[in-house]
Amino acid sequence: RAPVALVGGVSNTARFLYAIGGDGGAVTTARSDIEVVALTPFGVLKGGWRTLSQPLPAARTGAQGLTIGRFLYLVGGDTGGGFVDTVAGALAGSGNSMVSFCCCGG
Repeated sequence: RAPVALVGGVSNTARFLYAIGGDGGAVTTARSDIEVVALTPFGVLKGGWRTLSQPLPAARTGAQGLTIGRFLYLVGGDTGGGFVDTVAGALAGSGNSMVSFCCCGG
């Protein structure tokens, strides 16, 4: 429940759909995992979902997300212990990977 869904493009033909964070039905069960699936150029899922080995630096649910170029950003949200005012960013990678998210602000 409440993950951030973002489409990140590595090139004009390689795009991925990311499901980032979320929770198990209550804010206190905030998650830090990042799941990804490849997309065709027309936005159709290509293959199955995978959980990336590198999670978020901290669990986050109810955050907002945006992409700028190849960068993915998470803004705000709740860690399960309270609201946060930080931004986490990562560079979308190829092969269903990404550079680790890092936080700034707050």
